[in-house]
Amino acid sequence: MYSGCDGNENNFGSFFECEKKCGKETTSDKEPLELEFKTEYCFLTQDTGPCNLAEVNWYYDSSDGVCKEFYYGGCKGNRNRFKTRKECETSCFQAQDVCSLAVVQGPCSGSFTQWYYDKDQEDCIEFVFSGCQGNANRFNTKESCYQRCKREKLTTPAPLVPDDVCSLPQEPGPCLGYYRMWFYDASDNICKSFVYGGCEGNGNRFEKRTDCEASCIKKSVKGLIIHFLAQLLIKV
Repeated sequence: MYSGCDGNENNFGSFFECEKKCGKETTSDKEPLELEFKTEYCFLTQDTGPCNLAEVNWYYDSSDGVCKEFYYGGCKGNRNRFKTRKECETSCFQAQDVCSLAVVQGPCSGSFTQWYYDKDQEDCIEFVFSGCQGNANRFNTKESCYQRCKREKLTTPAPLVPDDVCSLPQEPGPCLGYYRMWFYDASDNICKSFVYGGCEGNGNRFEKRTDCEASCIKKSVKGLIIHFLAQLLIKV
């Protein structure tokens, strides 16, 4: 453990920096799994660590989709930590469905007309951006906002009954968020966990395993019983 002062140059802020500087060359085209930055790190809470260095770093706040400054103590902490705001935004801005984020004007004094997608109104709304520290739900034109977020419904789909929902396959969706959800696997007649990306997907998605089981397993068992009784009546 590094105390935050003195020491020597064999001292790095992260495993990645240490491996990059000192690790042996490898002929493998695949990077070690532990070096891979995953968007799930963007959902970790800010962690200053136990030391007292007070080094300016940045972390991604998934509650509003903004990269924010904090003081890192110099040791431990977690992977939601970046040297610059640009590095933070590059790594995490696409981790969530940007169209579901709340509008953020930012703390600066500028005045720039921009557009954001309001998921409640299902429309792109004009707002004044201050010029700094906003989030990815910000577009230069209404057209670009529509192109990214407005999903026109060409036809009205027929409502799915519960049995239809339970027969749907697992669908993580096209976005890159990291939300632990549950789906019903009809082939095994059990509820299984999966990672949902944060947008689109289908109705076979539950926040809790108990909700999944209550919605699908009992109905599946009931269906088997009805089928079994029907077969008995046919034989009689």
